[in-house]
Parts: sequence; structure tokens; C-alpha cells
Amino acid sequence: MTASREKHMPEVKGLFQKWGGMVAVVLLLLLAVLALGGCAEPGTITAVEPTATAFPPPPTDIPPPPPGPTPVALDFPIAAVTQEANGSVDDQSCVGCHTDEETLKALAEEEEVPEVEPEGEG
Repeated sequence: MTASREKHMPEVKGLFQKWGGMVAVVLLLLLAVLALGGCAEPGTITAVEPTATAFPPPPTDIPPPPPGPTPVALDFPIAAVTQEANGSVDDQSCVGCHTDEETLKALAEEEEVPEVEPEGEG
């Protein structure tokens, strides 16, 4: 440190001690005033005359409640799909059905569709 700093250091410390003590005393006094101020009697409360307040007028006619929901049956354009239990289907059941001669003849007789020849030039 320089000589001038060493010379002024005790003066600065003394100022901080003096002013720090004063600030502490002022803060304590301020806290005491605030604490004692809270113990004072409250001021008198005066009643205020009521003023006219604009309220909306009550409704004269109460509207009827809305009708409740009515269930309606819906008609679908197609019937519900029904599933038949065919048992288990595997490769062997397909081969057996497509190679069974009696079943193929019965199905062929049911599905006879007349051939329609196209008309016009072609």
C-alpha cells in the first residue's frame, strides 16, 4: 500500500463506524415508531348513505325450457351382416371343396347365367 492510503485508512474506518452507528440507531427508532403506531386506536368509521344503483329489471315472462332430446330410430340402407360359423378354414378345406365333383356340379347348375351377346358393331 502507498503511504497516503495507510495514512487515511484509520480516518475512513472511523467515519464508517460513526455513520454506521447513526444509521443503525435511526433504523431502530423507525421500527419502534412503526410498532407503536400499530397499537394506536383506529379512526372512527362513518356510515355512508346508500346511493341509487342501477340493477337490470327482473324478467317478467320466463321462457319455457327447451324440449328434451327425443330418440329416433335410424333406418340403414343395408341389413346387418351375419356371420356363419364355417369352422376352421385352411388349405386342405379349400382344395377339398374345389375338387369335390358333386359340389362343383351343384354350384354350376345354380349359377347358370345366359350369355348376352353384345349388340352393335364391335
